[in-house]
Amino acid sequence: MSEETSNDESVPPPLPLSRFVPSRPKVELLEGLSKPVIYNVVSSVDLGCPIELRKVVLQIRNAEYNPRRFTGCVIRLREPRVTCLLFSSGKLVTTGGRSEESNNLGARKCARVIQKLGFPVRGVSRLVIQGEKLIAC
Repeated sequence: MSEETSNDESVPPPLPLSRFVPSRPKVELLEGLSKPVIYNVVSSVDLGCPIELRKVVLQIRNAEYNPRRFTGCVIRLREPRVTCLLFSSGKLVTTGGRSEESNNLGARKCARVIQKLGFPVRGVSRLVIQGEKLIAC
């Protein structure tokens, strides 16, 4: 028993927190760096209905669909200059815009075109854009 108590006594006491807390105020790490510039905004939306991608690619001018290479249909818009990725599940990913507004407008335009093809896209004016991601450098 005396050996067990000696092992417990050999454990060092815990270190004080003051050793890990910085004693000086924080220094601004981004001093002197230029403001970040947004190069790409990515957003997604659910159109609420399944989509036949083969039908879409035959009707839309700037659409590409190669199922061996990529499972989605790539739709490039000229104005706003964004790329939409349309999947058969009805998910639409918009990328390439320089602002959230251009991505939202591109998603709405793409959804409106798909709605005109006869797919039951739920209210285009009420589409909820989700998951904005900003890529800056």
